[in-house]
Amino acid sequence: MIHRRQRMARIGVLLGALAFVSSACLGSDTGGTAEGGSEGGGGGGESGGEVLAAFEGDEATRFQAVVDAFNEQSESGEIEFISATAFETEVNTRFQSGNPPDIAIWPNPGGLLDQSDNLKPLSEIEGLDLEAYEADLVPGFLTAAERDGEFYGLPYRMAVKSIVWTPEPAFADGGYAVPETYDELIELTNTIREDGTTPWCLGVESGDATGWPFTDWIEEYVLRTAGAEVYDQWVAHEIPFNDPQILEAAQRFEEDIFTEENIVGGRQGAVSTPFGDAFNVAFDDEPGCYMMRQGNFITSEGFFPDDIREDLEGNVETFYFPSGIEGGVEENPVLLGGDLAGRADTDSTAADAFMAFLATPEAAEPWASEGGFLTPLTTFDPAGYPDELTRDVAAIGVEADVARYDASDQMPGAVANAFWAQTVAWASGSQDLEAALATVEETFAAEAGSE
Repeated sequence: MIHRRQRMARIGVLLGALAFVSSACLGSDTGGTAEGGSEGGGGGGESGGEVLAAFEGDEATRFQAVVDAFNEQSESGEIEFISATAFETEVNTRFQSGNPPDIAIWPNPGGLLDQSDNLKPLSEIEGLDLEAYEADLVPGFLTAAERDGEFYGLPYRMAVKSIVWTPEPAFADGGYAVPETYDELIELTNTIREDGTTPWCLGVESGDATGWPFTDWIEEYVLRTAGAEVYDQWVAHEIPFNDPQILEAAQRFEEDIFTEENIVGGRQGAVSTPFGDAFNVAFDDEPGCYMMRQGNFITSEGFFPDDIREDLEGNVETFYFPSGIEGGVEENPVLLGGDLAGRADTDSTAADAFMAFLATPEAAEPWASEGGFLTPLTTFDPAGYPDELTRDVAAIGVEADVARYDASDQMPGAVANAFWAQTVAWASGSQDLEAALATVEETFAAEAGSE
């Protein structure tokens, strides 16, 4: 997961950064606060439009450059960017008051779909060739914002989670090589441990959101053992949360990765270690670990030691968390997060045009060139990214056979909270795995029954 938990923890700096992420506000010269607009909804009517988003600081500046690029060539009116200090509250208040922004950019699909009755399906947006856009998109990403056969959210920014980070040059100096298959990854894990170093760094402490890195791990395994179709059924509660296929995925994670000997500090250490600090020991003179699975946001300010961030390309390398688990799927899936744009049902030709613009590589260029941005479009020229590390991470996303948005970010909030809490209970030994998943299922069933 990224976005909801980012607002609860340090990840708010990025996109959660990239995922993406978001919590806040810029104000000043990017548009101020979410006030005003024409009566009946929307800020611009026929003469223009407005887009509300939770980008702040450098992110807001870079998104403003995207808006400026559109306005410079627009024949449909100009778009105004409004940075929201408390996006979720502001966007819901504006919809409830009948004065929605023409476009809002949500950091997760759950909030967007809560407003789907007030949004235009992407298929009805003038100038947006949905079929062509979907063909250019990382396969499967669009499904995160689907309801009753229609898509309501346009993926604009992508966060890639299926990444393993290694410290360089220590990893190479240790004689270790990037694994190409899952079996090679487990062999590497065992070799590092036998050489006297703990293979994996893992921390899940994140304030009120403690536990979310565990849920990401389980989601990675569901995609690799059960496949995308089962993953979608799990998210939609078409199968129980504790379905045997989900239990099997979690057990595989526990057996292959999450053992006392494989994790710095053991299982209890993972629970008490802040997720953003977990990999710091990898940069010690004698590395405390050699691998960490985490999303690309981890390179944002506030993570990694400052001297490491000053030369990321010289200090870290990445590789895809491989598929090919025995008995699992043959495809190479990727777990994603990202920002999705929704078009309110307002009267603004400029807003329609801006949504169509966001679906093009041209809308990625101003932000991508400055860093902190990955586009989900496979047609984007990687030369538009500022460095090789970003290009390598982007390639993991665009080369995926299938991609899926973070599962718990798509589930009801109460279910996500239960998922986080129960994985912590399991990891700390106060709950066994089967009982933990069954407890989350009770919450999911109760949420489904209240709808």
